[in-house]
Amino acid sequence: MTFIAPHTATIDGLTIERFTPPTELTIEQTARFLRMSERHVNDLLDSGEIASRQESSERLVQWESLLAFELERERGHKVLDEMVRLNQEMGLYDD
Repeated sequence: MTFIAPHTATIDGLTIERFTPPTELTIEQTARFLRMSERHVNDLLDSGEIASRQESSERLVQWESLLAFELERERGHKVLDEMVRLNQEMGLYDD
């Protein structure tokens, strides 16, 4: 791989655009990323589960904190899915 400009790279003769992730997102962007309401996002920010900063009248969400939150949330979903699978396998909730 060779870099030919700040946002492009050549791999096996194919030039592609590189994506640089944002360092901060707005509340609206964060809500879309997490697939939840802006109100819920604000609650997460208020509780400190996701880091943010205030700039003027806009609250900006820190990308790294948002990514860590989403990865942890995905891990939790996988654990719950495994628990449900095991419960079904063992017939713990059969009538």
